[in-house]
Amino acid sequence: KEWGKLIRPNPCANLRKLRENNGRLRFLSQDEIGRLYASCQGELLAFVTFALNTGCRRGEMMALTWPDIDIHRGQIHIRDSKSGKGRVIPMNETVKNLILSLKKQPDSNNIFTSYHREAFDAALVKAKIDGVSLHTLRHSFASHLVMSGVDLVAVSRLLGHATIQMTMRYSHLSPEHQARAVGVLDGVFGLKSVKKDTNRSQEDVSKTDAKVKEVVTSCN
Repeated sequence: KEWGKLIRPNPCANLRKLRENNGRLRFLSQDEIGRLYASCQGELLAFVTFALNTGCRRGEMMALTWPDIDIHRGQIHIRDSKSGKGRVIPMNETVKNLILSLKKQPDSNNIFTSYHREAFDAALVKAKIDGVSLHTLRHSFASHLVMSGVDLVAVSRLLGHATIQMTMRYSHLSPEHQARAVGVLDGVFGLKSVKKDTNRSQEDVSKTDAKVKEVVTSCN
């Protein structure tokens, strides 16, 4: 299209798109995360820790520079993401301590200067973890947030999703949170609350009747 050589009609115009399967989302359990930490060391451990605690993509982490870190405000500025928009990620204490422990490389302004997939795969084998890629760390970040009760809108913003629909794949992970949310209505629409309101109304009526009788008696 940029070269002015677009074929008309477009041979791909009527192709049906494949539906993405979000039925099962692989994420690391807390036990697996502990085993993975124990199997990593050096820059790989820092890389894995940062990914799990921020949900950043590999490309975002590799593009991250020291000016993008605001240690005083506890913020990470992602200048360019897959969605085409930047975002700000708050730092928890784990990430803040990690950043403070890293040393700036004299020949590079990037925080992470390398990522070795072979070393990551070796760490997974050592930790006896199957069916996992580096992107699984991003899924783990989002999944554990949702299971901890964080709402999907907040998770969507932290991940930098273009639409909330992209974050809905994690919605099935929060049944307990949804149950607690519905449970709030027990105190508003539940039978106990209605009964209490009814009892209070009867008490008020009784007091009013007694007051009326008192006034009538005094008048007589």
